[in-house]
Amino acid sequence: MKKLKCKSCSKVWYIDDRELNNQKGCPFCLSEIAKEIKFDTMDTLAKVIYDAIMRYGIDILKNPNKLLGYIMDISPNLKKEMRLLSRVLGDYNKEIWELFHADISNIESFLKDIRMRLVDYDEMSERGAKMVCDNLSSAVMFYKGENLPVVMSVEVSDVSVFSEEKTKVEVKKPIDEQYVKYSGRCGEQAYWKLLKDGTFIIEGQGNMYDYNKGTDTDWCKYRYEIKKVEIRNGITSIGSYAFGYCSSLQSVSLPESLMRIREYGFNGCNSLEEVSLPENLLKLYEYAFNNCSSLKKIMIPQKLKQRMFNWDWKKGCDAKIIYV
Repeated sequence: MKKLKCKSCSKVWYIDDRELNNQKGCPFCLSEIAKEIKFDTMDTLAKVIYDAIMRYGIDILKNPNKLLGYIMDISPNLKKEMRLLSRVLGDYNKEIWELFHADISNIESFLKDIRMRLVDYDEMSERGAKMVCDNLSSAVMFYKGENLPVVMSVEVSDVSVFSEEKTKVEVKKPIDEQYVKYSGRCGEQAYWKLLKDGTFIIEGQGNMYDYNKGTDTDWCKYRYEIKKVEIRNGITSIGSYAFGYCSSLQSVSLPESLMRIREYGFNGCNSLEEVSLPENLLKLYEYAFNNCSSLKKIMIPQKLKQRMFNWDWKKGCDAKIIYV
């Protein structure tokens, strides 16, 4: 996680590592904090792969032909490298997708395995396998906001846990396992537990996974049992459709560490009557509270007001806004 301090207004906020290169302005004073990220030359596969992802999105990795075509258009001098990459994309497309979503600490071992398989099973030369894997490693690091040629008018530092400068972390008592009905993982470092009384707890660090229409969460078949959602400090993002169609959900507790509520995060939670947003929220995506027919009011800190002018979150939500 990154800690950012604006040089214009001296305000501090926190973002996930991979979001650093997307942070263009200060959420408090709205001043521009980063110039557009550009490489002087597109002379390596890593740079062109990263540029393609920034232009077309991460899903271009699922379309090898489109990615290779883009490399040919931008850097036709990389024909030899592109031929080797095409073999990797053809046979290891799933692994490459997972590589870009892996934790930074796992990248080296991930690539070591791919490199070994390229040499032992696909009869690629040691030199060729090393070249492709080195470029993939650099592209992943660019994607995660590392080693980028970006000029930012903010002070950037690493934090391993949510800083006590931002909020005093409420110490929660450990959950007695005898009260846990179901549990699982919902992010790279995020975990969920459904208690027998209908309390659903998310704890850990970082972002939750995004989901598809509420039907592919691990707790989908238990969603009607969820009466209360408690998201603990350290979680930074609620995933798309995370609580979709939890029609028995009556209350939600959101932590100060929360920075994003993704599209349709609480879609169809038609027993939910009131929500209080944390003041450090950076983005509330459209349809976040879609089809919450009983939602009467959303409590929003005054501090958020200045950031919300360009949020298109009111789609699908008729609740009354109350600034506190």
